[in-house]
Amino acid sequence: LAWARRSCATGGAMSRSAPDSNNPHGDNGGTLERVQSFLRALVARGWFDAHVLQSLRAVSAAEGTLVCELTVAEEMCNAMGSLHGGCAATLVDSVGTLALLTTGDVAGLSTTINMTYLRPVPKGNKLVIECKVLRSRKYLSTTQVDLKLEDGQIAATGIHTKFMHGQPPWQEAEEAAREGSVWTRMRDMTVVKSKL
Repeated sequence: LAWARRSCATGGAMSRSAPDSNNPHGDNGGTLERVQSFLRALVARGWFDAHVLQSLRAVSAAEGTLVCELTVAEEMCNAMGSLHGGCAATLVDSVGTLALLTTGDVAGLSTTINMTYLRPVPKGNKLVIECKVLRSRKYLSTTQVDLKLEDGQIAATGIHTKFMHGQPPWQEAEEAAREGSVWTRMRDMTVVKSKL
């Protein structure tokens, strides 16, 4: 996560590698590597969404776009044996956050997630999750995440808006600890601070 901390130290801008002409997706290999690294770190931390993210594969990334894949496992399903709506919303939340890394943003707090469910995704089916950054600003950033079946049909889609606070929450937590504050970790990299 050194690249994330360096990004914060330089005001949130991440250096971008030149596109790799050998990449079959035509994406920026350096950007994809950063997203994959951050994804591994989220899984390792064991937060709320870790059990879903451990099955997620980031396959293509460029500035403002991200494509991931996931096979729907039994623990992601509802009583009908298809992808649970809450799990779909978690994917929109997490993949939207990962996509913001491609624009140089590091961390933020979710303000809204608007979901539309169109088709069931039975257990064992592969999802292609396509995300694009609709807006990336200093304080608010918005992404659109489409969960697609292998035939290209959209199963669910979500619009995700985050308040951007500019540095990773674990870095803020370390700083707050030095100031004598109490921190409680919550889902989606959200941190709630209360003064002693």
